[in-house]
Amino acid sequence: MGTGAGEIYPASAGTELISQFNGRNYRPNNTDQIGVGSLKQKYRQNVAAIARLRLIEAEQRPATTEDKSILIRFVGWGGMPQVFADEKEAPQWAAEQTELRNLLTPEEFTSARASTLNAHYTSPPVIRAMYAGLERLGFRGGRILEPACGLGHFFGFMPPEMHGRSQLTGIELDGLTARLARAIYPAADIRAEGFETALLATNAFDLAVSNIPFGDYRPHDPRFNARRFRIHDYFFVAALARVRPGGLVAFITSRGTLDKREDGLRGLLAGEADLVGALRLPNTAFLHNANTRVTTDIVFLRKRLPGEKPGGLAWLESQTLQVEKGEPIFVNEYYRAHPEHMLGKMQRREHGMYGRDEAELGDDGRDLSTALTQAIQSLPAGLYRPATSLAARQTLPAPANLKPGAYMALDDGGLGQREGAELVVLTDLPAQTLRRIRGMLRVREAARACLAAQVQNQSEEAILATRERLNEVYDRFVGQFGPISSSANVRAFVGDPDLPLLLSLENYNEDNDTAAKTAIFRERTIDHRRPIEQVASPREALVVTLNERSRVDLDHIAKLLSKTPEQFLPHLQGLIFLNPDTRRWEPEDEYLSGNVREKLAKAEMAAKRDARFHGNVEALRAVQPDPLAANEIDARLGAVWIPASDIAQFARELLRSGREDVKVGHAAQLGLWSVEASYYAKTGVANRSEWGTERVPAHELLEHALNLRTPTVYDYDEKKVAHLNVVATEAAREKQQKIKDRFIEWIWSDDARRERLVADYNREFNCYRLRSFNGDHLTLPGGHCAPRAPAAVWRILQTPNTLWPMLLAQARPTMVAAAMELKRRAGQKPLFVVPNHMLGQFSSELLTLYPAANILAAGFRERTPEGIDEPHRHQ
Repeated sequence: MGTGAGEIYPASAGTELISQFNGRNYRPNNTDQIGVGSLKQKYRQNVAAIARLRLIEAEQRPATTEDKSILIRFVGWGGMPQVFADEKEAPQWAAEQTELRNLLTPEEFTSARASTLNAHYTSPPVIRAMYAGLERLGFRGGRILEPACGLGHFFGFMPPEMHGRSQLTGIELDGLTARLARAIYPAADIRAEGFETALLATNAFDLAVSNIPFGDYRPHDPRFNARRFRIHDYFFVAALARVRPGGLVAFITSRGTLDKREDGLRGLLAGEADLVGALRLPNTAFLHNANTRVTTDIVFLRKRLPGEKPGGLAWLESQTLQVEKGEPIFVNEYYRAHPEHMLGKMQRREHGMYGRDEAELGDDGRDLSTALTQAIQSLPAGLYRPATSLAARQTLPAPANLKPGAYMALDDGGLGQREGAELVVLTDLPAQTLRRIRGMLRVREAARACLAAQVQNQSEEAILATRERLNEVYDRFVGQFGPISSSANVRAFVGDPDLPLLLSLENYNEDNDTAAKTAIFRERTIDHRRPIEQVASPREALVVTLNERSRVDLDHIAKLLSKTPEQFLPHLQGLIFLNPDTRRWEPEDEYLSGNVREKLAKAEMAAKRDARFHGNVEALRAVQPDPLAANEIDARLGAVWIPASDIAQFARELLRSGREDVKVGHAAQLGLWSVEASYYAKTGVANRSEWGTERVPAHELLEHALNLRTPTVYDYDEKKVAHLNVVATEAAREKQQKIKDRFIEWIWSDDARRERLVADYNREFNCYRLRSFNGDHLTLPGGHCAPRAPAAVWRILQTPNTLWPMLLAQARPTMVAAAMELKRRAGQKPLFVVPNHMLGQFSSELLTLYPAANILAAGFRERTPEGIDEPHRHQ
C-alpha cells in the first residue's frame, strides 16, 4: 500500500518485518552532541545540515550514516530570532542573516522565521525519561504517532527494543524540517503538514508522544472548531481521538494545561481518558538545547476501553499553593497530592517571559536525569495492555490520493473504503460482491491508465498498450459478472465516486441486459490541439499567447509575428505592462489590480529613470481607489493600525492622569496589547468608579478591549471552586462597552489626529483593486457557452487556488479541458465541485476529458460570513 517514506504498513506486518524495516532509521548517540554549543555554533550546524540535505536531494540518493550524523545536529530556529532580525537590531548576526537568506528559498525562510516561537527541540535526557515512564506503564511497542515531530528525536531516542516493534508516523508543519526528518528516519511515515490537516485514522494508534507546541493561537480543524481550542489544548483532544481505546498519550505541555483554573479541557479529556501520572520539569530543562526558560509538564493519559468506568488519579481541580514570596500559586490537585513529582520548587518570578509576574518551577540543584529516574519509579507499573494484534484493527490511515467514498483493494485480498480520514476495512461483504468490486477496480485502473496516456500525449505504442489492457480487463470482468451497467454491478459499486467513469465505458441496453463498448476501446478519444504557428497582428499574437501560455511571453509573440519586441510592443501599449518590481510583462487585468498604491509609487520611481514606465504611471493613477472619509472607517479599540501612542493618550484622558501614569504597549508580532497604570492612576475615581468597577478597574477593561476579550468575574469558595459572579460580570461588561463607545467618539474629535489617521488608513489599507478577469481571448472547445464562462476559465488559469463551482452551470466540461491541461502541467490538481442536480450530466464527461481531476458533488445555497476570528497571538 505504498512505498518509501509514506509507506503504510500492511495489516499483516509482523514484528520481525517491522524491525527489519525500521533498521534503516538512524540511531543517534552521545557522540552526536545534539543541542550542545553556543547559538552561533548551533547556527553553523543548522546551515551544515541544510547544505547536506540539498546535496542528498540533488543526487537523488538516500542519506548515508555520515550524512545522517550531520543532519541530526539541526536544532531548528527556536530561541534564535536574531538570525531573522534586521541588521540594525542584531548587528553581530549580520553575516548570518545574509547567508541564511541566500541559503533558503523565500517559502523556507518565511516558515523558518515563523518557527522561532515554538520550534524548541526536546533534550535527549527528557525523551529517554519519557520512554522509561512508558516502559514502566507496560508499553513495549506498537503504532506510534508523533504529531509535532520536528526532526524526529522521539523516534531516534526510542529504546532499541521498542523501536524494533513499532510503526512510526510523524507530522511536521515546517517543510524543510520534515525533509530532514525523512532523510534521517526513512522507515518512518513523516508528513509535511499541520496536525490539524493530517489524514489520520481515529482509534488507530497505541501511543501518541510529543513535545507539543504552546501558544495562544487556534488551529483550524472543522471537527473541533466549535470549541475554539488553543493550540496546546487542541493537540491533546485531537491526539486522544487518534489513539485506540486502551492506548496512551504522553505529551510535554505547558504548566497551564494542568494548573489553569478553568477545568474545561481537563473535564473533556477525563470523559475518555484517565490521568496515570505527571512530572513537572524545572524551568531550566530546555535552557541549554532550546535557549528557552519555561516550566513544563510531562502528562501521561490512558484512553479508557468501551464500558470501562473512570479511574486513575484526581486531576480536574486547581488548588492554591503557598510560596515564599508573593501571592499563592494555583497548581493542579495532582501535584498537591504528589509534590515529589515536581522536580524543583514552585516560586514566583518578577518580570517573566511576557513582562509580568510569572509562576514557575525553579531549579532546586538536582541533576535532572537522576530526578526523573527517581520520579518515574513511582508511576503505576504494568498498566498498559497491548492490542491483541495489529491485524485486529478495522481501520487504516487513508492514502491521501484516495477520494472520499472510494474503494481500495488491500494487499491481503480484502477491500477498504475511505470514510473521512480513515480506510475502513470491509469485513461483512458477501464473497461474490467482493469479487465484483475488486474486478471493477481493475477496470477503473485500466481506464484511467488509458486516459492518462492520451492526456500526457504518450507514444502511439504506449497508448495502444493501455487500450489493449483495458479491453482485456473489461472482457474478463464482463465474462464473469456481465455488463458494468447491470443492476447487480451498479449496486455493488454504488457510493464510489468513480462509478460514472465506469458507466461511461458502455452503451447499455436495459431491455436485453447487453452493452456495447464505447470509442475508448477502439480509438483515441482525446486529441491535443495543434498550436497556431503564425498570426497577422500584435493584438492577435497576444491573444494566442495568453490562450496557449496563460501569460505574456514576448518570445512567443515574436515567433508568431516574425518580428522583434521593439517592432510590436508599441502596438500593445495599454494591453500589457512591464512591472518595474518583477521585471515581468503582465496583462492589463493583472497589473492594474492588487496594491495599486504601492505599484504607483514604484512606477513613479521607475519612470524617473526610464521613460518606458510613464504609461504605467498614467494607467495606475486612473485606477486609484477613492479616499475614504473618517465616517467610512471603523476605528475601534484593538485595531492594529491605530498607534499605541494614540491609545495611551486616550487612556490618560479617560483616567485623568499624567503622561507617566499610563503606558500602553503593543507587540505587533505577537498581536498583544498591554496597559500599565501607576498607583495614582489605579486608585483614582475614574479608574475604580467612573469607567471601571471595584472588581475590574478601567485600565484592565481597556486592556481586555484592546485584546478583544470580554471580562468575566469569578468568586471562589473555601474549596477554591470558581463560581460566576453574574452581577459583577454584567457591571464590568457595561463599563467596558462604555469605554468602547467613548473611544469611538474621542478618536475623531481632534482635527489633526483625524487627518493623520485617515491618511494612514488610506495609504496602508485602502490601496487594493480587485482584479477583473476577462477571458474573451480564450479559444474554448465545446460550442455555445454562457457569457461569463470564458472569464471563469481565465480565472482558473491565473489563480492557483480558484474554486469556481458554478462554472459547470455556464459551460460544457469540454470548455474547461484546456484550462485543466495547463494546470496539470503546472503541477496543480483541479477540483470540480458539481451541483448535485448536474452530477449525472457532467461527471462521466469530466472524468473522460480529465481523469486526474477530483469531483465533489454538493448542494449550493446562499451563506453569510460567520465573522472574523481573533488575530493569532503567539506565546
